[in-house]
Amino acid sequence: MTSGTGIATVAGFADRLEHLLEALGLHGDPDFLKSADALGSIQVAQPVRSAFERMGLVGAFCPMSSLGSGSTRRVPVLYVAAALSGNADAVHRAVWSQSVAPLLLIATEKGFEIRNGFDYRKKTQWPWSELDGGLPAALASLTAAALRSSASWRDFHVPTRVDERLGRAVRELSDATVRRDRRLHDRRDLVNALVGRFLYLYVLADRGVIDQAWIDRLTVDGRPACPNVVLDERVEDGRTPTTRWPAIQTWRLFDAIDEQLNGSIFPIGTADRKRIGPETLHYVRRVLRADDAQGDQIQYGFLDVDYATIRTETISALYECFFELENGEGKKEDGAFYTPPFLVDYVVDEIDHLHPFDADSLVVDPACGSGAFLVAAFRRIVEKQRSEGNALSARLLHETLARCIAGFEIKMQATNVARFSLYLTMLDYLPGLTLRDLPPIADQPRLFPKLASRVCTQDAFDTLPQGLRRKATHVLANPPWTKVPELSKASTYRARIAMAKNGSLVSPKDGMAEVFYWRALRDLCAPNGHVAMVLPTKSFIAPSATAFPAALADASRIIGITNLAHFREKLFANAREAATVVFATPKAPEPLDWTWRYSPKPSSQPVGRDGVPWAIVVDRGQVERFRQADLVLPGHEWFRDLMLQPLDRQLASVLSNSRDGAARSLGAFMESASIAVKRGGSPRETGLPAAMLLNTKSNHYRLRLGDLPGTEPDYVLPPELMAQVPASFRTAFEGPMILMSRAQSDFLLVHGPAAYSSSLLGIYFTGGPLSRQDKVAALREIGEFPRTSVGRYLLALFGRLWVFDQRRFEAKDLRSLPFPYCDVQDLLANPITGFDDEAFTSFCRSRFGQTALFEVAVAEHHNLREGYQDGRRPAAGSNPTDDGARDAYVAVLRDQIATLLPEEISVEFADAEAGCLAYRITIGGEAAPPAPSHQLQIGEEATLRLVRGPTSTRIDVIKPDVRSAWTVERAYADALSAVREIMAA
Repeated sequence: MTSGTGIATVAGFADRLEHLLEALGLHGDPDFLKSADALGSIQVAQPVRSAFERMGLVGAFCPMSSLGSGSTRRVPVLYVAAALSGNADAVHRAVWSQSVAPLLLIATEKGFEIRNGFDYRKKTQWPWSELDGGLPAALASLTAAALRSSASWRDFHVPTRVDERLGRAVRELSDATVRRDRRLHDRRDLVNALVGRFLYLYVLADRGVIDQAWIDRLTVDGRPACPNVVLDERVEDGRTPTTRWPAIQTWRLFDAIDEQLNGSIFPIGTADRKRIGPETLHYVRRVLRADDAQGDQIQYGFLDVDYATIRTETISALYECFFELENGEGKKEDGAFYTPPFLVDYVVDEIDHLHPFDADSLVVDPACGSGAFLVAAFRRIVEKQRSEGNALSARLLHETLARCIAGFEIKMQATNVARFSLYLTMLDYLPGLTLRDLPPIADQPRLFPKLASRVCTQDAFDTLPQGLRRKATHVLANPPWTKVPELSKASTYRARIAMAKNGSLVSPKDGMAEVFYWRALRDLCAPNGHVAMVLPTKSFIAPSATAFPAALADASRIIGITNLAHFREKLFANAREAATVVFATPKAPEPLDWTWRYSPKPSSQPVGRDGVPWAIVVDRGQVERFRQADLVLPGHEWFRDLMLQPLDRQLASVLSNSRDGAARSLGAFMESASIAVKRGGSPRETGLPAAMLLNTKSNHYRLRLGDLPGTEPDYVLPPELMAQVPASFRTAFEGPMILMSRAQSDFLLVHGPAAYSSSLLGIYFTGGPLSRQDKVAALREIGEFPRTSVGRYLLALFGRLWVFDQRRFEAKDLRSLPFPYCDVQDLLANPITGFDDEAFTSFCRSRFGQTALFEVAVAEHHNLREGYQDGRRPAAGSNPTDDGARDAYVAVLRDQIATLLPEEISVEFADAEAGCLAYRITIGGEAAPPAPSHQLQIGEEATLRLVRGPTSTRIDVIKPDVRSAWTVERAYADALSAVREIMAA
């Protein structure tokens, strides 16, 4: 692909381009970069550099984003390219294949084109005349101010990124090949190996590493080894050629490449080669190179991909696709989920600030898979060397890779791909080098180091090489998220570290992820090294999560925690799991050690209407600093740390400790009223046939009891069967009762009798003086509580997993809910059903002894914030804010600052750049000097500009004009940030 130099000669083009950049506010903006040099050594520096060199870029808009650790980085958001109109599609194809920048603006001689960087097919074209009347509406979302605000991304769509398109095409090709060749129907692994071999061949060819001259030089016994192998197979009229590569020559070519690359990526032995017929070889090659399915009605899309610009990290992901094809459900059982490049980029950027990479670093990934973290770390080290002025010679890259990178992976094919990916990364920094430039095999040194003993197929719990034990400066990993296999080496290791004499670091039921963490921290990381590990959020907040988070806080120095629970279902393809990234060192924590936590809300992230992320940005106002010692205080709950915002956390704490007078916990209320909560039982436990046990599946309780629209009751528990039920279940089944699924979607009052399985919880009276009528009335009121706005808010504050996925609410969480009644008589005298929702909120405020802030928080949760649970992003959050929301925000902001800083405070509206609103806070009475100008970073929901005068302090709070930024929850957090800024100044 050629650059945009040809269009520079078109008359008037330069002036039109300048006009376009000025209209967008990009001209002169410090975040609009004219070269990649200003990016520094961030993770995507090399791809952006390649875009400037190969894709005709005239600039890249890369706004700043904070890191949790306090540093900043740039995030590529928009590429602006210049190209002749006939070359615009090629530019788009290259940008899409990179999958770095989500937006592409192409200026041509005819006009400008807006393209989606993650969708090769989508484009919008406009003539230059559209600029004559000012900025057209089509460009409003591409202005500098809009691109910094998450609101501008609400209509953005991530339809099919290159890794997804390539993965889908590989799956379809693998399926078609199995169908066509019966000899391979039980050898999916062999089909995948063949597809992988050809894919990597064409990656090397399109990058110029392999060329025809090198192939023509290959010999066998003095004769050409591959005389019929032709890389450039294009013909003038667009038809695909029918030339076949002889099988023996194809295998010779693969073997010659393996010799140069120190081993095969997808080895295919002699016996297996005989199983692959020439027709299959030809079919796979033609599909990959020409999208020619030879009669199959399939459009694979391999030709859409530009293998010359695709990121090595994306190519590595193909292994994950092959593994899924070969293992199916086994992928989930093995906990093997593809780590997306943007998550890798964030983790590496973050840890590079905590402990900078350099030429002396030793980076180890004990569960390296296909090498995503190793490639990223190697790239970062090379970028550091480049920024320091070192010439990136083949020898320097060889020595750096051999010295700085190591990893383990139990699956051989994955380690093969990891090594090859590292070799490709080397080649990224050796442009123009081809295999024919290399010395003969017998000569030394080789271009690529032998990595078999450094990136090796080995169980991470085998005996470690002496050169790696407690030597790593950085340990990076996304380990398996599964149960520990019985009788495995990991099981033996877990048993050892679970012992009290070894610190009780895990429980006997903790999984592979937790065990990998301690393996990394205790046995791989150097005493002054750092660990960054992607762990399941449930390892911290699940009801069974006890030993691991306690030991984490007590036995390792936690530098920071990034909780990505709100990306659940979107972070990993085809998986609901939520992730938390832990940054730590092996050092023993000190009482005054500070750490930070960051739980990004969907509203602050540049994700589109489908909720699919393409980057992780950090809103400085949501990064909270706290003492690590707080994590081991009596009564500490990780759930509140990770899943609740500061206001919610404060209210939960106050409500937990305020149980006097007219309010108490629901558990204490039920105990005093002789009400029990009990799960149902199995046929063996209850003595009843399965058909009589209501559940949430085949014998669904709402269906059988006639509670669903259009259904009639068809469930009766006969007295003779009830008589067989053991006493431990009989009272629970007699009725009346409330049945609730453990998904806690609703409470159902059942007059009874009814028997139920362990998928349901029952709430029932075990005795007491109340009449049956009063028992029914009391249970009805208890069942009404979770339907109220207060009840829904309290579910979010006290349900350890409810805010996480709205699927699980355990009996323990139910009992912990604050309840605004002291006894049953109080409940019956002031029934919930006697209030409207707003009046009941006021009643609860009074009973709980709370301020007006409680009522505002409940209403806001009901109207807006509940929509963010379970990883969702309500459309209302991206709408412009209104006067009522702003007034509520300002009131809470002023009140909270006044509570923390008892001085005279005034708040007034201030000027702000387009798309933003601002308020000026003056503390101390007299006017302070003007605050320095400051731009919002991408995704920021608030930025503070502070200046001190002789007797006063002024803070300008600048916020994007979106509803999600003007909540009372955010006002509380902004007040805390403002006070911290003042105290630190």
